[in-house]
Amino acid sequence: MKKYKLVAMDVDGTLLNEKLEISPRTMEAIRKAKEQGIQVTLSTGRMYQSSLPFAQKMGLAIPLINYNGALIKHSVTGETYYHEPVPLPYAQEIIKMVDRMGLQVNVYLNDNLYVEKINERVEIYTNIAKVKAHAVGSLREFLQSSPTKMLVIGQAEQLAVLAEEIRRTLGNAVGITKSKAFFLEIISPKVNKGQALKVLAEKLGIKREEVVAFGDNYNDVSMIEYAGLGVAMSNGPLEVQAKADLVALSNEEEGVADVIEKYVL
Repeated sequence: MKKYKLVAMDVDGTLLNEKLEISPRTMEAIRKAKEQGIQVTLSTGRMYQSSLPFAQKMGLAIPLINYNGALIKHSVTGETYYHEPVPLPYAQEIIKMVDRMGLQVNVYLNDNLYVEKINERVEIYTNIAKVKAHAVGSLREFLQSSPTKMLVIGQAEQLAVLAEEIRRTLGNAVGITKSKAFFLEIISPKVNKGQALKVLAEKLGIKREEVVAFGDNYNDVSMIEYAGLGVAMSNGPLEVQAKADLVALSNEEEGVADVIEKYVL
């Protein structure tokens, strides 16, 4: 009997190399794991529509964890298993704060991306995520229902100031995490990747100790801590590595493939 039955992988900085590609070796390791009956899924801050092409490329027929755990949705059937959005009043308050600071905010609703206007930061983001941004003018006027997630783009120092203001104003009414130095992500306080991975594992009848989770950044810590084998990528922050059972080679060195070959197959 195989010790591990479910492998969950972050996408950017973990599964993908710096060219935003899955290497042939990684594809082969995942193929072998699936052949042996091991379930493989994605657990990412990305939108469902942004992560789906990678799931399809790897032939994954399983619920995917998206928006840092706010949405669990099947890669083939499109069935939603879990959705926990940011409460609308708090989302509106955060948009006010962002507007005062002159920062860029992305709002995600019904798996679509909405922004005030298209600018350089939006174009950089959409080129990475391979999604379309819908410019709607005033987001405060546009947003009439609770968004799945919000993402603020700015310099690390600006985001630190914003995060402190959000905590001071809203307390624990929203969750805050970082997926990159220049991305501040706002989600429901009930949401994180570890909680979503627990929901998925239980749905699949898989025990915690039978789960492997790979991640590289702060938004991955909860699932690294939840998994029986929590793996941090060596290209991630040292604080994240310190939370892991194992530190893998970097995403450029095919760390995911290396660990699957050595510990999972």
